Amino acid sequence: MRDMYNVYCDESRVDSPGSYMLIGGVMCPMENKKEIVMEIRRLRGKYNVYGEFGWKTVCPSKLGFFLDLIDYFFNENLLCFRCVILEKETTTFPSSDDRFQKTYYQVFNNWLDRREFYRIFIDHRVDDKTRVATLRRCLINTKIFGESVKFVEEVESSDNDLIQLADLLIGAVGYQWNELDTIDGASQAKISVCNSIARHISTDTLAMFSTGPGEDKFNIFHFGSYMCR
Repeated sequence: MRDMYNVYCDESRVDSPGSYMLIGGVMCPMENKKEIVMEIRRLRGKYNVYGEFGWKTVCPSKLGFFLDLIDYFFNENLLCFRCVILEKETTTFPSSDDRFQKTYYQVFNNWLDRREFYRIFIDHRVDDKTRVATLRRCLINTKIFGESVKFVEEVESSDNDLIQLADLLIGAVGYQWNELDTIDGASQAKISVCNSIARHISTDTLAMFSTGPGEDKFNIFHFGSYMCR
């Protein structure tokens, strides 16, 4: 019997300054989604964190919440993460949309198992009306993914704790890959979150850190320029 998984996706620095853009997501079994969200909401209540959270909201007053959330992610075997990193200045694509779509495709390539089923949820963007339709054509009923992807839908991140978790993890990786932790006035709270993730994956820093394709829990793929020609 095939299992169903939910995948919650977001992106960082696709259109904003920074050498590296990132697209990625958090995955969990559909049947366990409710209990995972309940645990995140328990942490929210513990630290009085309400409203949307994510990388931009990391600050000293909420640091305890974010560090506990990172610990929960790594201790929860039902959760996994993957992101793809692309150096915007050294890669060549016909258009920014083509770059976006091909990078998004790489998130799912070698991550999804065509023997299982997936529901993919993507953070809604009001400035792009076509991206979801394009992704559907690339993912649903294709030679690579077969019938494994059941649907691709946009959702509001403000209503989805797991997209917010994806945003947090992507933001932390991008923060150190783009060396924002080295500038004057860098957020010590954000650096603490980055350091917490780095400890969990046994590295000194997330900067320039990537994993092999078989890494299940916290997978970082540097989509090199040689693959984009």
